[in-house]
Amino acid sequence: MIERIHQGFELIREGRALGRDTSRLEEKVKTLQMRRNKKVEQLRLSEFERRDLAVEIYSEVLGCTVWLCSNKEMASQVKRDDPEACYTTHELRELVKLNLHSEDLKKIHDAKRVFPGSSLKAAIPYEVPEIIRQDQNGEDAST
Repeated sequence: MIERIHQGFELIREGRALGRDTSRLEEKVKTLQMRRNKKVEQLRLSEFERRDLAVEIYSEVLGCTVWLCSNKEMASQVKRDDPEACYTTHELRELVKLNLHSEDLKKIHDAKRVFPGSSLKAAIPYEVPEIIRQDQNGEDAST
């Protein structure tokens, strides 16, 4: 089924490039995606990660649909067809670890849309350098 969806996306892209009406094909691909999504919903994240999958999900926080991709390769493939922001399972895990508020999630999403191909890296805790902690008079700004 996944191969048929990929072929459908390829045909849609080619049809659009030729100026053809692709609406019927788009509906068929959406139907295939819905069938696949029902099966994918039953997978644990770890199982989803082991497969080459991409799922379109509506986010109430963001107010739009986003793609969840099992790996970077799938994310690259999805971005060719739909350049809006998509997230890998690795990125999803990082977002969960950060425990962000909805406004912060929106900022990250906006940044991913503005910078296509960008991805979330692991959050690395760091200490603020001494020079930044001091104000211009050389006093410790943290006091």
